[in-house]
Amino acid sequence: MKKKILIRTCCSFKTGGGHLMRCISLAKFFGKKNHVFLSHQNSDPNLVKKILKSKGSNSIKIYNTKDKTYNFDLTIVDDYLITEKEIKSLKSYSKKIMIINEQITKSKFADIFYNITLQDTTKSKYRLITELKYSMVDPLYIKISEQYKVKKKVKKILVSFGLSDSKSCTLKILKLLDKNYIYFNRFRFEVFISSLFRDFKVIKDFCRVSKLNINLNIDDFHAIKKLSKIDFAIGSGGLALLERLTIGIPSLTFSISKNQIKLKEKLNDYGCTFFVKENFNISLINQIKKLIDDFDSRELMNHQCNKYFDGLGIKRIARLLEINT
Repeated sequence: MKKKILIRTCCSFKTGGGHLMRCISLAKFFGKKNHVFLSHQNSDPNLVKKILKSKGSNSIKIYNTKDKTYNFDLTIVDDYLITEKEIKSLKSYSKKIMIINEQITKSKFADIFYNITLQDTTKSKYRLITELKYSMVDPLYIKISEQYKVKKKVKKILVSFGLSDSKSCTLKILKLLDKNYIYFNRFRFEVFISSLFRDFKVIKDFCRVSKLNINLNIDDFHAIKKLSKIDFAIGSGGLALLERLTIGIPSLTFSISKNQIKLKEKLNDYGCTFFVKENFNISLINQIKKLIDDFDSRELMNHQCNKYFDGLGIKRIARLLEINT
């Protein structure tokens, strides 16, 4: 018998887009064998529509809490803005509650807790999911990973700092690279931004006059094919980092938010990416140059990525939830 599963998520300037992105991947996978509904109260509705359309997920059923209340076998909560009172309400018509949250470690109403930023030795009264092998990356990245090869010469560089880039890292890094254009004008930069960026217009204007070879991607939420051709990446942590690691792209990573800092602490010794501080100066330029020019280091990063990230996280979660619900 098919189970009824509710996925409650969010997507906005404040929360970013990673929650919705990974929940869409979950919904598509669970939807093969179950009745899946998506709810997104604390979200920008227009942005949600854009993302669902770009990822070919228009068929996912949208659940409105004002509509008839179903009895769900499982409710998955991936929403940093949800209150404990709301979780209690969800629990009243859900047999099990799974909470995905890298910022809290407890809830009176949770049965299963997902937080891969925690150390694997963490003890809890909940069924706790902490291992990196449960990374919620779209299974489509597996094929890209199998075909991806590290090139001796870097030609294409990705610049991507998420859905909102609240610290304006995209503009800062582009200005820094532009000042050093004598070295960087040999590369093609694939820069990803969204219409939620505070400096959206400034970035667009800057890219028009920059000496760099920039291809600006706006509100492109399904960039798997483009990622397969990236030789080196500069970006933030979170889901986007896990996607890059699953493909095996050598990268330099800024940990912007608290949960990204926690993930950095866990990944620090894995050698999958090179973490840097938010110091936009000549020291950062030298670090970028060093990684671009060092084929062996980039190849080692790729090897470590392939060792720890196989893209099967959602499949493993589905198996685990089948046992526990």
